[in-house]
Amino acid sequence: MRERTYYLRAGGHFPCNIGYCTGEKALYREWRDLTDDPIETPWCDVNGARVWRFPEPKANRYRTYLICLRYDEALSWPCIAALVAHEAVHVAQYLWEAIGEDTPGREAEAYFVQAIVQEILQIIGMPDRAPEPATEGQKA
Repeated sequence: MRERTYYLRAGGHFPCNIGYCTGEKALYREWRDLTDDPIETPWCDVNGARVWRFPEPKANRYRTYLICLRYDEALSWPCIAALVAHEAVHVAQYLWEAIGEDTPGREAEAYFVQAIVQEILQIIGMPDRAPEPATEGQKA
């Protein structure tokens, strides 16, 4: 499958673009479109995820944040969700800093991070959670 970048709706009403890159080649294609700066490496950190910031992209685009995740079938879904959530919090932090927001509303911040995580997990294809078996009346 060709590596690609998905731009999220999660940025919505904020002055930014947020993308999810499915691989190194996808990141570097976006890099060339966003900046003339030399490409940096590694595309993901040792934990397998990273956010790239493009505060002043070329071609009159809004500031852009790209979340990269080294997806591996061996990673558990909780691990993938945790990595995505971690990087989504960084996107929020970078955006607040960029727009001069010292004290964003906690609820707005939580919904923003949730929207990013939810959309990326849908892109990755996280399966719907199976219902827990009924345990009414049983004690461990």
